Amino acid sequence: MQKIIYIVIFLLLSQMGLLSQEIYIQRSDVDTSRNSFITASYTFTINIFVKDIKNTNGVAFQLNYNLANYVRFSQWKIGDYGTPQVVAFEDTAGFGRLIVAVNKGESTISDSITDPLVITLEFVTLQNAPNNYINTFEFINPVATIIDTLGRSIIALSSELIAYNLHGYVDVWPGDTDNNGLVDHLDFAPVSQYVGFGSATKKMKSFKRKSGSAIWGPHSVLTWDSAAVTYADCDGNGDITISDMLIVTYNIGKDTNNYQVKKNKAEILSKFPSPTLFSNESTRKIPIIVNTNNGIMAATGEINIGNLNQDEIIGVEPGSAFADYPFNYSVKRDGKLYFAVGSYSKTLSDNNEIANLVVSNSFNCDIDLYLQSMKGIDKYGSIIPLSVISGVAYEDGKEEINGTHLVLDEYVDKIIVCNLIGQIISEFKNTKYLELSNLERGFYYINIFDKGNIRSLKYLGR
Repeated sequence: MQKIIYIVIFLLLSQMGLLSQEIYIQRSDVDTSRNSFITASYTFTINIFVKDIKNTNGVAFQLNYNLANYVRFSQWKIGDYGTPQVVAFEDTAGFGRLIVAVNKGESTISDSITDPLVITLEFVTLQNAPNNYINTFEFINPVATIIDTLGRSIIALSSELIAYNLHGYVDVWPGDTDNNGLVDHLDFAPVSQYVGFGSATKKMKSFKRKSGSAIWGPHSVLTWDSAAVTYADCDGNGDITISDMLIVTYNIGKDTNNYQVKKNKAEILSKFPSPTLFSNESTRKIPIIVNTNNGIMAATGEINIGNLNQDEIIGVEPGSAFADYPFNYSVKRDGKLYFAVGSYSKTLSDNNEIANLVVSNSFNCDIDLYLQSMKGIDKYGSIIPLSVISGVAYEDGKEEINGTHLVLDEYVDKIIVCNLIGQIISEFKNTKYLELSNLERGFYYINIFDKGNIRSLKYLGR
């Protein structure tokens, strides 16, 4: 008996329109990953639907929204019910409301349309909209009219409050990628995490800064799709690249309460981690030497490893150019090895061997062909392009440099001796013997060319 009563109540409620009939909002200007926020200076569009209603011929409602000082109603578009009547109000307290009514007259919406579109509403978010405010939309007394065998009737519709986070302009301090007010080694991590995000890869909507520089101070920029990624764009170009680590290096030790280094240098450096070293008996190093006459405090680059055996690419270590508190960061992503090397103390490089690519002993490839986007940062905060002079492997133990001469097992096509900035000191063809006593004190690279292969030895002139 009790079960029969429940069934009767259910049928009555269904006829009275008190079960599941609802009105709801769906964004139509963005995908689902972006429908939780709206962005200053951009329009956004909402579609309003009704659900689970048969034989409906009209809908009416009042839609209230806050932040009307920053979010303005722009226009409407026709839905499945035909031309609507729309009246818009805004008050001085910053609240807005729309009164909307649509009606098909004597006809009803086809049963084939399960969720009929009532109306499309477009709004504009003004440029001065404050960041991280919440804009809400609330239906007031939404109803639908139906025409069926019982005649005409009006049913109330259920609804939910909709809220959108507002993305406005924020201040970015170049290098403070975690937005905690201090630039330290932890600020390298967000760059590694978000490399590849931005307009170039279309992974999210991003914005360039008007002042894309390393100068320490607040730089205004529109919040990206992800607020956290906004702060990782240190150079303000609208893309997260490994070069953003150059700005982190330039501003290490600075804080947002003080335009200079707040603590003494020794105290700051004592907290920085040691560089990650990969070398062991099963690996060897490929020196990466660049051509620049300017001392740099950090360098970044990319190695296109998509067509290489990535298991043979171990990592990147700092080169001899960065001997004072060196650091190294690298990440493999999308077929590339992104890396950054430099000095935590911001000491300018004293030679051009910026890094060593650590590979397995079985690796056999001219890495010069795969190095890309090499950049450095100088003492003025300027990012400069770097050209690679040499990145070939040297093989310890295969040839021996005995004091002041080199003796090979057999004749080779050519031997070229270069200094650390890539200048050719001497060149010899069809030889297996090289006299080194005439070299001045300093580091040299002895590049051996034979049958299309290149080997390189590092030599310290005494």
